[in-house]
Amino acid sequence: AAVVKMDRTTRVLATWAALVLLACYPGGVNLRGPVKKRRSNASAGENMARHLRRPSNLARLRGGQVKDLADKVANINLSRKRHMNIVFIGHVDAGKSTIAGHILAITGTIDSRTLEKCEEDAKERGRESWKYAYALDTTEGERAKGKTEECGHAYFETNTTRYTILDAPGHKGYVPHMIDGASQADVGILIISGRKGEFETGFDKGGQTREHAILAKTAGGKRLVVCINKLDDSSVSQASGRWSERR
Repeated sequence: AAVVKMDRTTRVLATWAALVLLACYPGGVNLRGPVKKRRSNASAGENMARHLRRPSNLARLRGGQVKDLADKVANINLSRKRHMNIVFIGHVDAGKSTIAGHILAITGTIDSRTLEKCEEDAKERGRESWKYAYALDTTEGERAKGKTEECGHAYFETNTTRYTILDAPGHKGYVPHMIDGASQADVGILIISGRKGEFETGFDKGGQTREHAILAKTAGGKRLVVCINKLDDSSVSQASGRWSERR
């Protein structure tokens, strides 16, 4: 292959041009025109990295420039994360927003200052235990009424996955918003309150526990996790409580 002589400025410009191309086309850039497809177990970024490590490519960039650029391309695939939507559904006051907000706090998605503001607002309203719920119930109407009205959205990440939390309203008057959230979800989490009285209400006529499970299935949901909440309540945890009855 012909070797093109370049001065330092031209080499720098060529390097930046290559980085721009890689940013615009993370799947790889074909530098040689149409080629016959070959089977390979390597990712697109790894193939591009291997291509750039050849001395003849990019006019033989000096020193560690080729290696550094190739490493950046290889890291493109490492930075890609799979995405999953999770919707929290269930009867009103089952604890959906509180659980979702707690997840955001544990994963560090919301900072301590924001959480402190939520806690202060909850105290002013006489609802101290709702501080985590306020991370998703952000409107004045939701906080004043004490219930989720629209499907809240939030995000958190792990090393391999980016999760979107969809906090669906539990009141029967906001079923359309619940369906909107369920239709976007890959996984549904049905929150059921174990507290005596709330458990029965969720399954009685007009309750949303069974209704939400059916609607999630109708909306295309294939995976549903059932979570029993408020097991530390006295009506459940005491020796004469519901836990003993169900056990």
